[in-house]
Amino acid sequence: MNKDVLVKIESIKRTIKALECNGRSYMNISTESLLSIIEQADRVQELEEECAGWKEASRFNDEELYQQNKRYREAIKFGIEYLKNSDIRQVQLVVTALKSVLEVEE
Repeated sequence: MNKDVLVKIESIKRTIKALECNGRSYMNISTESLLSIIEQADRVQELEEECAGWKEASRFNDEELYQQNKRYREAIKFGIEYLKNSDIRQVQLVVTALKSVLEVEE
């Protein structure tokens, strides 16, 4: 909920309090109900701000993971190129396994 809505609710709250006489309200909604709504609106505002912070942190984390994945892929590709002409059977198996991993991710 934005600040303008909260300001309007606070204004309504003051108006209702002014209309009360001897603890009786002349409105269809009780002051307690309106105060509860205001508290809920405040909490919604806090949660929306917290959510925005988490979204920003998530975007940063996504970029960090993307860069890490990019480095890993470059290292794997380097290893494949370096080892692909080797005569050692185990090395050839590793190269094949690394290639298959890269193909799955692409």
